[in-house]
Amino acid sequence: MSLERLHHPNPVKDRLTPIRSVRDWYRRKAAAFQLESLAKNARPNLSKESHLESLILRLEEKIEQFKSDYQAGYFSNYLQKINS
Repeated sequence: MSLERLHHPNPVKDRLTPIRSVRDWYRRKAAAFQLESLAKNARPNLSKESHLESLILRLEEKIEQFKSDYQAGYFSNYLQKINS
């Protein structure tokens, strides 16, 4: 769901200004309805404890893998480039 731009910030007033005001009011109401619908129907991704736990475990595995790669010297060439 994408939200459209609410209005064009053009301060020029002409005979179409009242029509634009109504159009902008309608667009604000439509955006409010879309936001309300999204807030009511969206499911949060990290609120499930099992999903959060699986992401934490994956992060810890990647950290351990990085540590072992660092100790094995896989990043020594990169560090030499940075220091020189």
